[in-house]
Amino acid sequence: WPNKYGKLPVPIGESAVHWSNMRLNSTSDLAIFNPGYLHNLYHFQASTYDIRQEAWIDLAAQYIPFGLKVRSMLEIGAGGGSISFLLNRRYDVTVVNTALPEFPYSEYITERGGVCMLLDGRKVLLFAKYSFDIIHHSLAFHGSTPIEWRTILLDQNRILRPGGYMWIFDGFSYAQLRTTKYLLIEQLGYRILYESEQERKSNIEKKFGLIPHQVNWHAILVKPNRIQNFGAKCH
Repeated sequence: WPNKYGKLPVPIGESAVHWSNMRLNSTSDLAIFNPGYLHNLYHFQASTYDIRQEAWIDLAAQYIPFGLKVRSMLEIGAGGGSISFLLNRRYDVTVVNTALPEFPYSEYITERGGVCMLLDGRKVLLFAKYSFDIIHHSLAFHGSTPIEWRTILLDQNRILRPGGYMWIFDGFSYAQLRTTKYLLIEQLGYRILYESEQERKSNIEKKFGLIPHQVNWHAILVKPNRIQNFGAKCH
């Protein structure tokens, strides 16, 4: 693995969490920054998350024709894989999950019979053009700068088929959200089918010198079927 990945198996005396990927330095920092996430590192209650995600899929199914036109999805930052398992059971959708290798989520997914790649969603995605009908990510990129986030979205656009769906739930700064909407809608021609914005009051990121998480954005967008002259706008 590249240097950003920790050694597997973890050498005795070294941390099993590769902190540079989390932009934090210790378990005590994580306990302040996101105590719920810290709990999941040691015990993941999969059935609880399955129940929660039923409602998310019910909502998405109002806008995405899962049973008709969707056969493949890339799930970036999949957690324990609840959405992928539910989509497979309900609609026979094949989902490729991603999880960073130092996180136990990859084990949760594979133990339940899912497919999990040790893939960093912030880098070039090693898939062919137009590989997926849907790309979904949930709270996977909220630490990215607007420039990093723009690069990530362009690569996701590359592997999403024309007429495919971008399904996003993430926490952004307002600058990140402006970047997202301008790139996807104005430059690439995506159309919003559903969106919800919720302001976030916490400013815990300031304590750690991180990009502020100011708004949660949940959106479902559809990629245009025809490639129009958007490319010139993206340079």
